[in-house]
Amino acid sequence: PTLTPAATHAADLEEELRATRAAHAEERAALEREMAAKDEERSESTGRMAKERDSARAALRDAEMELQEADKDVTRLKRALAESKDANKSAEDVAAAESK
Repeated sequence: PTLTPAATHAADLEEELRATRAAHAEERAALEREMAAKDEERSESTGRMAKERDSARAALRDAEMELQEADKDVTRLKRALAESKDANKSAEDVAAAESK
């Protein structure tokens, strides 16, 4: 059965349409894979940033605790220094009184 030119043209158009749909489906699947990969990458990046933020917060807490300890040490040293000065003054007073 010989096809008329119109039927041949219609068959060609149908074939072209099938090929175009297949190409579009392939392209859509590739885009969906790419989007999924980007979502996963974004999720990993967000997770990494959260870990880094938590780590920075922990480091800050540690630094604050060390600073508090250092402040306590300074207070203790100042008190010890004042007591030492008082003791020296008392000893000087005693020595001066004895030398009279």
